[in-house]
Amino acid sequence: MKMKNIYSTVLMATVVTLMLGGMTVYASDANPGYGIKKGSFEVTPFIGIGFFKDEQNLENSLVYGLRNGYNFTRHFALEATLEFMNTNIDDGSLTDPKPGQYTSPADKVDIFFYHADAVYSFMPEKRFNPFIFAGMGGTHYSPAISDQDMTTFDFGAGAKFWIAEHFALRFDVRDNYVTEVFQRSFDNQENYNDIVLTLGLVFAIGGDRKENVNINVQEKDTLPPFVTLTVPYDASLEVPTHRKIRVSFSEPVDAKTINSNSFQVYLGEIPVPGDVIVTTSTSATFTQKDLLLQDTVYVCKVSTEVKDIAGNPLADDFYWGFRTAKPTLAEIENQVIVMNKLVMLEDIHFKHNEATLSDKGKEDLGKNIKTLKDNPDIKVRIAGYTSASGTKAYNQELSLRRANAVRTYIIETGGIKLERLDTIGYGELRPAIYEPLPDEIRSKAAKANMRVLFEVIVK
Repeated sequence: MKMKNIYSTVLMATVVTLMLGGMTVYASDANPGYGIKKGSFEVTPFIGIGFFKDEQNLENSLVYGLRNGYNFTRHFALEATLEFMNTNIDDGSLTDPKPGQYTSPADKVDIFFYHADAVYSFMPEKRFNPFIFAGMGGTHYSPAISDQDMTTFDFGAGAKFWIAEHFALRFDVRDNYVTEVFQRSFDNQENYNDIVLTLGLVFAIGGDRKENVNINVQEKDTLPPFVTLTVPYDASLEVPTHRKIRVSFSEPVDAKTINSNSFQVYLGEIPVPGDVIVTTSTSATFTQKDLLLQDTVYVCKVSTEVKDIAGNPLADDFYWGFRTAKPTLAEIENQVIVMNKLVMLEDIHFKHNEATLSDKGKEDLGKNIKTLKDNPDIKVRIAGYTSASGTKAYNQELSLRRANAVRTYIIETGGIKLERLDTIGYGELRPAIYEPLPDEIRSKAAKANMRVLFEVIVK
């Protein structure tokens, strides 16, 4: 290849490299560990092709060598390079050679370049790092064309593409400008431009990864995550009572921010007891402590406490809801049989405005204890309710205390195992009768709503 074709080849190779790099530069968010690290050493073996000036009468040939560099900052580095070329005479019939031009009887020529370069990298935190460089050194020819090694200035451009945190592909386009300008004799001074294209594999050692991660996180990711999928879907019907609730996000999220405070399921205003587990980097699962109630509406919430790994929270609290399945005919029949045997506790079974059982309450609970002993396979939820008088918070707390008092009595007096009994307080939610005048605490409606029910969970 003659010199006039060299620059078109170099231009084409450079354009192809930059196009490939441009297509991948925005993929740099995939791993914040990628990119150039401050304080790292880089060792780069390489191979390529060298193009000679026509006047040297040398064939274009393979070039190979080694670079060793140190990154003082993410942008700036110094490196030392050794390059070797083994080439042949291009035209052996050439007569009357010019100074510095090879001809017969020479056949093969060995060339050794050595130089130190300053390197400046653009976008060092990306996976694709374009760079420029310039430096100087010397060139040794064998057979020699000068009385000593010739001074060499070199400059060029290239790019690195990181294929892993510590490994990158590197492409260089370099102009080795060989001159005798610093030689003692200036007679017949010759200058040569040797263009070199190389491809190498970078091995990066050490460096400050934390700085790279912080830069990537701070500079790249400012977008909040968002919910992409829920199970059950919003407004789903006939959801099984054993169904776990799942949520997926648009990107990896910080596992520490997904917990029972930021991911909750509600029955009315009451949080449903359960555990939250981060199943993948982009999803989490809520597992309820007990089966959900049948034919009941639940509302789920993921709050802005959830953040991605860059610290960006959800833009807004996210809500969705669903209704559980209605009981089958067989389930209804089984529950009716048992519920007919289980006594519902009313206001008369407790001391007024307290969770203490009255004598009548203890007497009727004895019947329920017998039913539970006669049906050892069933599990029940003891549900407390109150009238509408008082604040919602107080009523919910009172209803739960009454349910717990009933469970404690059944366990201590009847010997029923704890795992068969669950409790919940609904407060003034789900009243049996509407109370038009909540302040009338002794009204018929208020008394009907102050109760404790035994809800069959398993039969």
